[in-house]
Amino acid sequence: MTNRKQRRPCGWLLSAVTGAALLLGSCAALAGGQVFETNVTHDLNLSSGEPEIAVDPRNPRHLAIIEFAVGSAEKPASTFNFNDYPEYAHDLAGALGNSSRVDISTDGGNKWSVTTLAVFFVAHGQRYGGGDPYIAYGPHGEIYAGGEIGAPPRSGSGTGQAAESTSGVAIAVSVDGGRTFSPQQSAGTPIDRPWLTVDESTGTLYSVSSGPYNVHTGQHNVRGPDAPNDRWLVAWKPRLAGKSRPRRLGGPDFSASAGSTIAAAHGVVAATFVLGGPRPGGGFFGRAVGPTPLPASLRGITPASVTSCSMQQPCLYFETSTDEGRHWTRHYISTPGGFNPHRANVSADPGRVGRFAVAVLNPQSSGFLVFVTDDDGRTWSGPATVPEGAQGADFKQWMAYGPTGVLGLVWKKQRNDFGPAPQQPPHAPREVVGPGFDVYSAISCDGGLTWLAPVRVNSVTSPPGPAGSDDLAYIALGPHDADMVWGDRRHLHDVHNAGYAAGGLQAYFARVPFSVFSHGAVCGRH
Repeated sequence: MTNRKQRRPCGWLLSAVTGAALLLGSCAALAGGQVFETNVTHDLNLSSGEPEIAVDPRNPRHLAIIEFAVGSAEKPASTFNFNDYPEYAHDLAGALGNSSRVDISTDGGNKWSVTTLAVFFVAHGQRYGGGDPYIAYGPHGEIYAGGEIGAPPRSGSGTGQAAESTSGVAIAVSVDGGRTFSPQQSAGTPIDRPWLTVDESTGTLYSVSSGPYNVHTGQHNVRGPDAPNDRWLVAWKPRLAGKSRPRRLGGPDFSASAGSTIAAAHGVVAATFVLGGPRPGGGFFGRAVGPTPLPASLRGITPASVTSCSMQQPCLYFETSTDEGRHWTRHYISTPGGFNPHRANVSADPGRVGRFAVAVLNPQSSGFLVFVTDDDGRTWSGPATVPEGAQGADFKQWMAYGPTGVLGLVWKKQRNDFGPAPQQPPHAPREVVGPGFDVYSAISCDGGLTWLAPVRVNSVTSPPGPAGSDDLAYIALGPHDADMVWGDRRHLHDVHNAGYAAGGLQAYFARVPFSVFSHGAVCGRH
């Protein structure tokens, strides 16, 4: 564990649910070289996981967060089973009325205000937010936000949305700093695990999501011989003035749905994908499959010694498009010693044409391997390793470049020195239990070639507990700071009846100046 300076919290909020005090963060003005941390949700009636954060490229003190928050004061999240429709169908406004809510800060994250739902579906005359939300700033300060939308879930079907051809992902734009959003627009793509990225040089916005899609009829989420299961990309004009048809990241003889993320800069959109890894939608970490024969369309770019891809020997690929996904140029990334195939993060340097970085976990999930290209993927340096001193498996990572070429990572590190999770109520369903964890971040001042020692970001360890809806931690960088968000269970024991997956989770924000990592040395392009 690295040494760091971190302010002690001096702000507190009294929960209306339990009377427990919730950590808000430092009240004082932040001096240089200190970690700042705060609870953005700060309401134990809500359960908020997988938040995302974005930084305004015109003013790095302007930040936006979107939360997957469930519950309300009238219907606390810990009192219902989010996976069982009858438990909350009679009060969807109480259960989902805060989902996909947007939080805005104009002072670098010291204070946050909740604005509105970015996207929503309508049932019984009420608006309800969607899941798997995402957010990004455009080059002129516009805020794009969205997530999954669709009909309310049906009894006995879990979320019930994946089988609905009317369900999908949507996006809206705000041109007034997040106070109001435009009417949402549907991407027309399947509903699973959407991502969002903006090319700051062109203003083009890209959304992507996974699932079956029929290119002839436009029907999605419904399996069939003409509906391949893949990642589907949509290119949007600035301020959502128009959009492309959905286009495959994979094909014609393989799916690029596993391990896939996207990034864009300088008129190029890039994506990663993994062959041989777990298939999405198969549980907490996906469903493992056997060896996959190498598709014919990839043999020309893959070493002759590689004939198949598997969980033990996965294959990592990088692809770029200069025509918004109509055509892809693909490259194989050699990974000596292998890697963990669950996610391959990609980021584009907004200030250097052709530079992209790809990060994967090592096979033991105990550290990161980072590859950097300066020629759109034709050649790669690395892998560079991120030095780590703490023990435990890494998971739920994200990576991003900042405007000065600094590359940042955030991740959760498992803690194995805690007891079992709180016992669930007798009537609660069996839920996936997540481990205790700390949150770490690291940066590279030279764009990913070498890495400074990581910093532990959270002041209080998150204990084991129901995993709930919490797919990732997220990071965005300004010119001087790394800003990050994650779902945290440190208040789990303050919540009554918190055995449900929807109980006890809060979205936390942290700001770490580059000087904390570099011990005051200059970092990045100036």
